[in-house]
Amino acid sequence: MPQTPQPARYDFLNDTTSRRINYRIARLGRKYALSSQDRDDIRQEFYLALIRAADNYDPQQCLPERFVRMVLNRNYKHFVRKLARVNENRTRSVATVSLETSGPHALKSLIDHRNEEDRRRRELAEDVRAAIGRLPDDLRSLCHDLMTLSPLQVASKRGVHHSLIYRDMARLRAHFKKRGIFGVF
Repeated sequence: MPQTPQPARYDFLNDTTSRRINYRIARLGRKYALSSQDRDDIRQEFYLALIRAADNYDPQQCLPERFVRMVLNRNYKHFVRKLARVNENRTRSVATVSLETSGPHALKSLIDHRNEEDRRRRELAEDVRAAIGRLPDDLRSLCHDLMTLSPLQVASKRGVHHSLIYRDMARLRAHFKKRGIFGVF
């Protein structure tokens, strides 16, 4: 009995797969400004992921194109999450100041800057308290509820439709905006 030829184990590693990998790397490179070395590393990771997944690949269950697409999409999402975390950590990093190189004035300017921020926060808190104090009773109680509950929870607590809460939130925004306070609700 003649045997049917079995597909080679890594038949899916072809030009189409390379184009798909290059497309995803180009997207990552544009989005996260990757160096050529980083792009090469990610390309190798994509190929390794395909080779590792090939151990569990059954051509009877899934077409090779679909298999490649699924593995590449899963790894693309992995790299997006990983690179997003790296970028987030870069933006969160705080510049450090060496007191030996910058002298005693650097410490004074850091303290003054922190004091200025604290003063602004206190002033904003006083402005918000004063604006809340000028609210009608119904909006003041809504404002206090919204500090701890979501609009839907407030609506169910009060037994009203959530659109009424959103309408009142618009009134609150207008009240705060009139007093120069933005981004409260």
